[in-house]
Amino acid sequence: MVQRAASSLLESDLALVMIDAYDGITQEDRRIFCDLPKKPNFLIVNKIDKIEKVHNYLESLPEIGKVLSLTSLITVAEDLNQGKEFD
Repeated sequence: MVQRAASSLLESDLALVMIDAYDGITQEDRRIFCDLPKKPNFLIVNKIDKIEKVHNYLESLPEIGKVLSLTSLITVAEDLNQGKEFD
């Protein structure tokens, strides 16, 4: 499956990468992200309550760079809400 995903990425104009937040980022996921061609891509996390953990992990990887996700939006909302948790 990973090989099929990798070859499909080479032919695509946009990458939608879905991971399961409960499982976290697997070695296969990490390999795909690191090998992802420099093209527009979206990370989709299947369990929204775990998205912050995945966001922070990806952003900590120097080869990934800046990550924008729902966590980014929630952080801005909390900043605008004077630091209170955003429901």
